[in-house]
Amino acid sequence: MASTILTRSATGATSITEATISAWIKRSTLGSRVIFNSAYLDASTYYFRIQFDPNNFLEIENSDNATNLYLKPNQVFRDVSAWYHIVVRLSLTETGNDRCKLYINGEQVTSFASQIAMTGDQFLVGKNNYTVRVGSNTSASANFDGSMAHVHFIDGLAYDASTFGETDSLTGIWKPIISPSVTYGTNGFFLKFAS
Repeated sequence: MASTILTRSATGATSITEATISAWIKRSTLGSRVIFNSAYLDASTYYFRIQFDPNNFLEIENSDNATNLYLKPNQVFRDVSAWYHIVVRLSLTETGNDRCKLYINGEQVTSFASQIAMTGDQFLVGKNNYTVRVGSNTSASANFDGSMAHVHFIDGLAYDASTFGETDSLTGIWKPIISPSVTYGTNGFFLKFAS
C-alpha cells in the first residue's frame, strides 16, 4: 500500500490491559513514517503509536496525557528491499519491561537506545471512541509508504511472534503463518492485503 491509510473508529467494550499488533512491512520511503496509530481526537495527547523516526529507528509509545511507555530499539530499518515482521505484545499482567515486548522477524528485541517501561494502567490501543489508523496518524506527511501484509490487531489477548510466523524448514527464513489461531476481540481485525 503506497501512501494509503485505513481508519476505523473503535466502539463497544474493549480491553485496555492486553493487546497484540502484528504486521509484515516493506518500506519504500525512509524517514518519519507511521505503521499503526490509535488515538483520541487530535492524537497529540492520548494515543498509542508504532512508527519510524526521522533517523529510521522504530518507536513504540503510549501516551495517557504524558508518555508512560516508550521503546526505541538500537536497530535501524533502512533496507527498502527487505520485509520486516513486527510484533508488539502488550500485557499489564506482566511486570516491568515485560509489559511491552517487541519482536522483529521472530526474535524478541532486548537491546534499546531508549526504554521507558509501562507505568500506566491502560494501553490506548483500539479503546472505545478512539480512531485506529493503519499507515498514518493525523499528519499526512508521516503516512507509511511501502507495502504491508497480514496486519493483525488483537484486542484483549497478548500473543508472541510465534503465533504469527515460523521459520521455514528448508530456507531458514521467517515466514507468516497464513491462518494463525487467534481471537480478535471486540475491536480487533485482520487485514491480509492480498493482490
